[in-house]
Parts: sequence; structure tokens; C-alpha cells
Amino acid sequence: MIEKELQNLGLSEKEAKIYLAALELGAASAHDIAKKSGINRATAYFVLKSLMKYGLVSEVAEDKTSKFTAENPGQLEVFLKKKEQEIKESERRFQELLPELRSLYNASEDKPIVRYHDGKEGPELIRKEMLTLKDDDIYVFYNLDKAKTVFPEQNTEEFRKKKLQRNLNTKAIYWTKEKDRLSVKGKGFERYKIDSNENKINGDISIYGNIIKISKFMDQNIGVITIEDKEIAETFKSMFRLAWESVKQKK
Repeated sequence: MIEKELQNLGLSEKEAKIYLAALELGAASAHDIAKKSGINRATAYFVLKSLMKYGLVSEVAEDKTSKFTAENPGQLEVFLKKKEQEIKESERRFQELLPELRSLYNASEDKPIVRYHDGKEGPELIRKEMLTLKDDDIYVFYNLDKAKTVFPEQNTEEFRKKKLQRNLNTKAIYWTKEKDRLSVKGKGFERYKIDSNENKINGDISIYGNIIKISKFMDQNIGVITIEDKEIAETFKSMFRLAWESVKQKK
């Protein structure tokens, strides 16, 4: 049903009904559009004004009467772009607000917060969360071979640049089957390779702020366990530093 499809594009149920009524009637009064859509006149008028903001409806003067007419359906593409911009702006504001919300979340409870996330968005969830930090260190144990199946190199490079912009320093210990892969040190990151198969890393552990994320790679998805607790995070950071010094001495 076309009404449902319009809702899938981002219109509300009432917006979809009003828009379709306006399309069918041509230039018509708010009263006539309300009657055809089955929505009361006061609500219909409010919805018509909302659709005008998105460029889907125009108000015209005809016979000294204010009437409304639907724009060409091609304007829906403009509507979608505006919605996309609104979503991006909401996401930006959310990322700015997230640290403050976290500080309030269960603030009265002196206990770890544990969550599990499973899905295709899992990989991006980890990276977006890291980018809420600033002037901090990120510690990572990971399997390079499995990580490459989930994070394309181009995305990884973009992520690295964003970390630099936020002055985030990453230290990583990784494992790979690639024999010629070397330990690397660069601006904002340093990583050391584990050569021993006896100490193979199969998953991913990321430690930053008060958060530990333990991840399992599953094809294109990642199952992620998140533990949020200052003392546990500090313990994991100490464990990482011990491993870091041990690996570094062997290079």
C-alpha cells in the first residue's frame, strides 16, 4: 500500500494521508483535504504546514481562498535528503551528549554495567564509542586477519584520522598469519605483533575510558560484550601495560 511506503520513507501516518489526499485533489482547501484523508481539519492544517516545510505541499491563493496543492512527487527526493541531514545532525548531537548521559547512567549504583550487542552494526558501534573520547589512550588486543574481514582498509584509515583529530593515542598488540607483517609505530599509534602461535589472539579486547569491550568475530558481524566500570577498566589497562612491556622487550 502506497501509504505504508510513504511512511517507510519517513512520513508520519497523518503526513502520508494528507499528502496523498492533496495529490489526488489538486488545489484544495484544508477542509476538503481533511475530509478526504479522514483527519480533522485542525490537525490537517497543522500537518499541511509541516509538509510545506519539507517542500511537498504549497499554499496558493485561489478565488480569494487559501488552498493547498501537492508538489511534484519528485520533491520526495529532496525530502529524503533533508531527513538524512536531520539524522546526521541528531547523531552528531547524540555523540556530544553521550558522555554526559553515561555519567548519569546508574550513577548511584556502585556496580559494573554489562551489556551484549550482536549484529552488523557491532563494529561501527565500537569505533563510534571510541570517538566520544578526547586526549586519552586506547589499548587493544586483536586478530588482524579477522579484523580485516570486518573493517575495510579505507574505513580504518578514516577512523585513524578521526582519532588523531581527537588526540587519541592507540597502543595495540596483535596476531596475524602474515609472516612479513611488522610491528609499526606512527603518529598517534603504536602496535606490536605477537609471533608465537602459542599465544594466538582470536578475538578483540579494547580498553578505553572506563570501558572494556570483548569481541568475537563472526563472519561480517561481531558479538560484543561491554563492561563499564572504572576499577575493572584500570585492571585491564594494567594487564595490557604488562603485556605491552613484555612484547616490546622481545622486539
